[in-house]
Amino acid sequence: MAWSWIQSNSGTNSSGASLTVSYTSNVSSGTKLICAVSVSTTSGSSPVTSVQDAALNSMTQVGGALNSGNCWVGLYAMDTPAGDVGTQPAIKVSLSDNNGCSVLIQEVSGLLAGNTTAMVDGTAATNTGSSALTAPSGTYSTTAANEYLLAVFGDNGGPETVTKPSRFTTTDTHSVNANGSANCLAAYVNSSGGSGEGGTNAEWSMTGGPYWGNILVAFKLGSGVTSGPALPQQYRARRPAVVVSNAGWRGAQHSR
Repeated sequence: MAWSWIQSNSGTNSSGASLTVSYTSNVSSGTKLICAVSVSTTSGSSPVTSVQDAALNSMTQVGGALNSGNCWVGLYAMDTPAGDVGTQPAIKVSLSDNNGCSVLIQEVSGLLAGNTTAMVDGTAATNTGSSALTAPSGTYSTTAANEYLLAVFGDNGGPETVTKPSRFTTTDTHSVNANGSANCLAAYVNSSGGSGEGGTNAEWSMTGGPYWGNILVAFKLGSGVTSGPALPQQYRARRPAVVVSNAGWRGAQHSR
């Protein structure tokens, strides 16, 4: 069993006190809902006041990067609530200001259950900058291999085109890129289980020099999960049929 990226969606606006993004397929029991937020903000603190579903279940913040009052990037997550299972829940990000905002939501299976920061491996690495065309992450190490290592990038818009770190095999299909209000991108890969996850190993590149922030963190695997990502269902080997012997035939004597 392994972690598996299931689905994602995103949304963006140039201003507003909130932004809501819904999942496009029904979510499942036992999965994790993850939300990355990028806000172009002049606030000196996080402009995000809450990240909740329609039933007011709140996500836990597992990482955040504030760039000198120009950009906020946050990462939030929670176990899929029982009331959301079998539906396409809407995730609402509420803000204290009306600046540009982009939101990217994911559903991922195979991750450690729990709605505290214990769901992630250590403390998320964060970094911020401006002007330069590269954006390395902060220093980060993981304690286990094959965890869901997630890199998030956000900025105050440009627009400029942003490219994922070369080590990361996948950019989320719903990343918000080349956006004039706020980019919000995510890339993911298996963790290596040691030092050196961050820095230039998780370095984004861009065509312009905005104010940016990034987050790098690994979500721990659930009980019994040993590697990731999982193969798509159509490629998984079928289990062999189980043959049950009839104990009554053991040692039986047969005469002609």
